[in-house]
Amino acid sequence: MKKLISLVLALALCLSAVAAIAEVPSKVVNTIEAEAPGIEFIPATEEEVAAAAEELAVLQEKGPAEYFGIEEIKIEAIDEFGPLNVTVTDEAVIEDDGKIEITFNVDFPYAAGDAVVVLLGVVNDDNTIAWTAFDGVADGNGGVVVRVEPEVLAAASYVAMGLA
Repeated sequence: MKKLISLVLALALCLSAVAAIAEVPSKVVNTIEAEAPGIEFIPATEEEVAAAAEELAVLQEKGPAEYFGIEEIKIEAIDEFGPLNVTVTDEAVIEDDGKIEITFNVDFPYAAGDAVVVLLGVVNDDNTIAWTAFDGVADGNGGVVVRVEPEVLAAASYVAMGLA
């Protein structure tokens, strides 16, 4: 009888662990959508998703501080990482500070008001990625709102996010 109870408890523990893992959002998404007036979002191709998965593997191996090369960024873990394709049109609303306010729709369950570091990666001619960090705020509805320069946004190929 004790063996049966132990077996049932072990099975319940395994099922709970599997269910918990299934609820954690993926760290690489096919698409991290971006919304703002005058911004055209383009879904990622399979090749772009594959390239993002390769970059994520390098990030996980090196850790955020070494991978991003931005010492002043204090970020423990990356919650979202994926390809980014947007076009900034003439209808884009440029604020007085020269930036666009954009909302990234994400899977990670940030709480409203959470400070989120948003990193945009631009692929250089030598295939290295130059990362620029921005301060974002979670809206509590699956979005992270951030203000960025239109030229950085238009050139970015990757986006990464994590709690500040």
